[in-house]
Amino acid sequence: SLLDVIKKAREDSEETASVSTWPLSAAQILVDAFSSLCEKHELEYKLHGVARVAYALGAEALKKALKRWKPFQARSSPNTITTAELVPLLRQWRRVLEGGGAGHSAKLYQELLEDCVMSSIQIALSTTPVRQFEGPISLLDNIRPALPRSMY
Repeated sequence: SLLDVIKKAREDSEETASVSTWPLSAAQILVDAFSSLCEKHELEYKLHGVARVAYALGAEALKKALKRWKPFQARSSPNTITTAELVPLLRQWRRVLEGGGAGHSAKLYQELLEDCVMSSIQIALSTTPVRQFEGPISLLDNIRPALPRSMY
């Protein structure tokens, strides 16, 4: 059943997060599971509002992982997330959340970005000297493929 798959994905993501050195591993496991559910059980996915569950679990995993994201810095250690790693994952979350249909889906993805990603970008921008504009410009160029049109 859908509930069993979701429960297993959550357990797997929590277990992996506790032993993995890649900060995005839990979010990747969850997005893979919800992507599979969306593809294999499209009607039930929409009917039961599974996109909302995906949002809740995904936001939790991304918030934890993004504590290690340095938007303007190149990889400095195995535990640091780069924007190049983040963008493909965000694009997967976009497909999962927008696959939920019912008109709420685009809003769910935008909420995920605002709750998890934009706050990190705002902090990074507020602490960057004004004359050091290469990092912010590069970040915006690199993250743009993951943003909905309403955000750029």
